[in-house]
Amino acid sequence: MRTSFIEICPKCGTLVRIDEVGEKNPAKTYDFYYCPVCGISIGQKNTLYFFKEAVESLDNSKEPYKSEYLRKKEQ
Repeated sequence: MRTSFIEICPKCGTLVRIDEVGEKNPAKTYDFYYCPVCGISIGQKNTLYFFKEAVESLDNSKEPYKSEYLRKKEQ
């Protein structure tokens, strides 16, 4: 069963949505998920799939991470 969950990045405060995606692997593995704004690992979980991270909200994101992320998105 694929799951989705929300995490708050401890470094920049961004609300990050993590979705399990892809083909089912034959065995569970611990996989890390990362903040798409500042790039740090914000956790790990046992999964049969892969993680896809996306910004859920930038409302509480700290500067300069928020501005840098938005600048890169515009390019």
